[in-house]
Amino acid sequence: MSDRMMSFPEPEHIEQTIYSGGFPSYKDKDLMQEFHLTEDAEHRIKIARNFEDERTRIFAERIICQMHFEQAPDDFKNRYKELFDERIATKGLWGYVESSIDETAKLLDESDDQETTNILEDTLEHLKKMQTLVD
Repeated sequence: MSDRMMSFPEPEHIEQTIYSGGFPSYKDKDLMQEFHLTEDAEHRIKIARNFEDERTRIFAERIICQMHFEQAPDDFKNRYKELFDERIATKGLWGYVESSIDETAKLLDESDDQETTNILEDTLEHLKKMQTLVD
């Protein structure tokens, strides 16, 4: 075995850093626990702003925007919208709206069950609405 450490490429997306960059500090661990125990949007926002680790702060902002969008501060909303627009419009490690539309349309053509057809039609309509948000 070599004494050299293996080097890995720098992650492109924050989701890829979950196991890199070290463990959370004791302060962040305590804040994480408090964040998940409360349902209060204002309290979660205050906690999110106090995380030391940027990764944890960004994940907290995303959770707040998903669960409490109306109460989220504008800076959280702006970063969340940028992420949303990027993920809808680009191919990546996540689902891509264009391919999801194609796949849903294909499944709709193959469907012979009315309940499945209804679900696929609703899904296709939702995906097309998402697509228009970034066009």
